[in-house]
Amino acid sequence: MAQQGRTVLFVSHNMGAVTDLCETAILLDSGVITCRGSVGEVVDVYSRLSRKKVESQIAEDNSPLRITSMRVVDTNGEQIEFDQAFSVEVSCRVTAPVPFARINFVLLDARDIKIVHLQTNTDEIGLGKIEPGDYMFFVNLPTLWLVSGTYTAITKFHVIGSKKHDGKVESPYLPIHVRGNLARFKNVLNPRFGIDWQVLQERVR
Repeated sequence: MAQQGRTVLFVSHNMGAVTDLCETAILLDSGVITCRGSVGEVVDVYSRLSRKKVESQIAEDNSPLRITSMRVVDTNGEQIEFDQAFSVEVSCRVTAPVPFARINFVLLDARDIKIVHLQTNTDEIGLGKIEPGDYMFFVNLPTLWLVSGTYTAITKFHVIGSKKHDGKVESPYLPIHVRGNLARFKNVLNPRFGIDWQVLQERVR
């Protein structure tokens, strides 16, 4: 439609889709225009505001586990080469003991199709019961041979058995820009093999 001279209004929280499909963007917050400009500028503002909202929710949320940030590690910002292995760091704060949690990592393309959907739990990664403290989880992904474009990463925790609160906790959406592969073949792999989960902990004093 856009090539026929028509204006297309696309509304989404998927920054990968917005980046791939749009040239300009408008950011609304509670019905008020917060930012308007090129899609890159607006996506950057959206990402900053999302992180601030997550930080402000830590003290307000009843969940004993809260995702405080998520980022791509050892790359040029949020940009990777199509043939590059990469890691995603997920930082969490735990305020009360969590007996068990399921963990999901999802990578979506610009059409909201799942390219990667990884599942594990705190027992499988050797953590067991999660005591109060600050944690960093690393999802180490092998080369996925992705087609160039913008993808969206999401991490979800499903807390089970907590006296304080059971339920799902979801990260803000993380855009990941892939470059260098202009091939027409579909995106590749649900990499069940070659995935490495790591966790580091720094206890709250």
